[in-house]
Amino acid sequence: MLLDSFNQDLSQAYKVLATFYLYGVSEEVVRELSEEFEIDLSTETIEDIAEDFFNLISSPGATLPPYESLYLSSETNRRTQGERISDEVSHLYASAGLNIDPDTTGIPPDHIGLELLFIAYLIDNNMIDDLQRFFRLHMINWIPQYCDLLEKEARTEFMKEVASITRELILTDFEDLNYG
Repeated sequence: MLLDSFNQDLSQAYKVLATFYLYGVSEEVVRELSEEFEIDLSTETIEDIAEDFFNLISSPGATLPPYESLYLSSETNRRTQGERISDEVSHLYASAGLNIDPDTTGIPPDHIGLELLFIAYLIDNNMIDDLQRFFRLHMINWIPQYCDLLEKEARTEFMKEVASITRELILTDFEDLNYG
C-alpha cells in the first residue's frame, strides 16, 4: 500500500470521522462529514444532531461512551482490564512515534476519535505492518459492535449514517489489509 491519492482520500475520511467523534457537532464538522460521505442533511437540524450526539456519546451519562476499554472489559474487572487496554493502545501509539498523553489532551488513548486519527497517521506514514496490527488487535474487536449499538440507539438519521459509515470503513479496510 503506497501513499497514493486513494490512500490520501482514505486518510482524510478517517480524519473527518475522528474530528466528529472527538469534537462533536458543529456546522463545520457536520458539513464536512456530509460532503465527505454524501450524507443528506435536508431532514434534520444541527440542533437535533447535536442533542443526539450529546446523549449518545459526550454527556456525563452518555448511553454509548466511545472508549474501547468499556466494550472489551468485563464489568467485574473493568478498571484493571480498561487500564490494560489503554496501556496497550498507548504503547502502539508510542511504537509508531506518537506520544499522546491523556493528562495533556484530556482524552483517554482508547477513545474512538484518537484511534481513528491514529489510523490516518499510519496511512499517511505508510506504516502498513503497524496498521494491520492495530486493526487486528483493536479496531476490529470493538468498533463494528460499537457502531451497531450506536446505529440502533441513534434518534437522527445523521447519527445512524455516521455509525454505519464508520462500521463499514473499518470492516472494509480490515478485509483489504488482511485479504486484499
